[in-house]
Amino acid sequence: MHDLTRRSRERTDEVLVDHAADYGRFRVREPEWELSPVDHDRVRERFEAGADGGAGVWVTRDDSVLLVRHADETAWSDPGGKRAAGETFAEAARRETREEAGVDVDIGGVVELHAVSHVAPDRPRLVSPIVVFAGSYAGGEPAPDEGDRVAAARWFTERPDDLLYDALAEFPWPTDNG
Repeated sequence: MHDLTRRSRERTDEVLVDHAADYGRFRVREPEWELSPVDHDRVRERFEAGADGGAGVWVTRDDSVLLVRHADETAWSDPGGKRAAGETFAEAARRETREEAGVDVDIGGVVELHAVSHVAPDRPRLVSPIVVFAGSYAGGEPAPDEGDRVAAARWFTERPDDLLYDALAEFPWPTDNG
């Protein structure tokens, strides 16, 4: 096993264990993302700088869920993004939700963790964690960020058909029974 693969897997496993100790049980997914060598090198630089991974929040309010649509996408997803060096995953989740959607959240738990394998030609596999938290609305009005990353942010009372990734269809909806 390549040293980068081993070190990134160990760091991701530490994140998993730490969050399980803090928040209890949650689902773990292990998707594989194919990247260009240039994009892989960027992920590696973030890993080496201690800024690997990212976080999102499944934000609920009464009977609705906050979703965003990024400018380069046609589908909806939970707000979230990359973690900065020295930032906890929960801090990243709150910051990204505020930046992308204009909404403040209280973190309640973890919905799931993605141990993402980044693969690229002629590069070692690199694993990084994305922690998706459960959050409740704490204030603010949904609005896309002032930059050009997010095109729309809004509350949904029903799951839209156009979700950015399949796992979102399995996330708990406030009106789900049972």
